[in-house]
Amino acid sequence: MKKKILFVLNQMGAGGIAKSLSNLLFHLEKYKDEYDVDLFLLRKDGCYIKDIPTYVNVIESKGILKLFGSSQKDTKKFG
Repeated sequence: MKKKILFVLNQMGAGGIAKSLSNLLFHLEKYKDEYDVDLFLLRKDGCYIKDIPTYVNVIESKGILKLFGSSQKDTKKFG
């Protein structure tokens, strides 16, 4: 039986957390037969989004949750 792992992050923007998560996901790839890995992003953008391995199931938030991962400038665009 596969174990399930869920990571939650606001976005994969430039920063230490996103880069560290990207590296961790890269190293977990050799255990993809043992783990189901999901990544829940409040906003599906950022410079490290392209580094997410294909075995990871990326889930993007919808509706009001997108606002929590946005800057004040971006929230004004939503109205």
